[in-house]
Amino acid sequence: LQLAGTAAVIETIFDCLSDPRTTQDLVVNTEATKLTDGQGKNRVLFFGKEVAGTAVGHWVYCTAKGKEWNSYEKGHQKSGSHQFCQSFAQIYMLADLVGDKEFGSPKTSARKLLANLQEAQNAKDFKSYGANVRVVAMYWSAALTELQQQSQSTKWQGQTPEEYLLKELQGINQELREHNLQTRRKTEHFNLIAEREEDISIDLVIRKLEFISRNAEEIAELVG
Repeated sequence: LQLAGTAAVIETIFDCLSDPRTTQDLVVNTEATKLTDGQGKNRVLFFGKEVAGTAVGHWVYCTAKGKEWNSYEKGHQKSGSHQFCQSFAQIYMLADLVGDKEFGSPKTSARKLLANLQEAQNAKDFKSYGANVRVVAMYWSAALTELQQQSQSTKWQGQTPEEYLLKELQGINQELREHNLQTRRKTEHFNLIAEREEDISIDLVIRKLEFISRNAEEIAELVG
């Protein structure tokens, strides 16, 4: 899920899933200091700790008309949990800008995914939070499948979307390995995507997403 945390990845997914015949556009601002930054445009915003008052930061989606979609305020994401907000922001954004266009296999749409998100009733509503983790896993599985299919069925100048995402995943895997090597406490270690970068594939990531989906409620209880 860390894959989602860059502007380039969000823009790549939007370019592949959006309809080129529409006039919808998107701005990804990773240095936002207020919700009105870039007002008048559809935008995914990242707030650093100096704005949000936390140690990590937070992704939200704002429409061109100023409507804010915030996963914490919507009750979709457990307070204090990390690595999910960028995925929720993408679902909100795609539901607004791409709508009912289907992608992935089996086919889904951003609006269907949005409709399946549940508003948690309290901090211990792990059933709802788990259902939302499952929606996030479903979103990534469908998006990655679509990018893989487009990469194989369309001629691209330069690297394909699949090749680009694989390089991003390999870079993340290297960062996780370096963190583990520099961290003594094994309880603070991350699980690697794969032991070797060359073993990483879209199919492998989708299998790991299926594991997340099967264990969504347990994950929702543990994070945060």
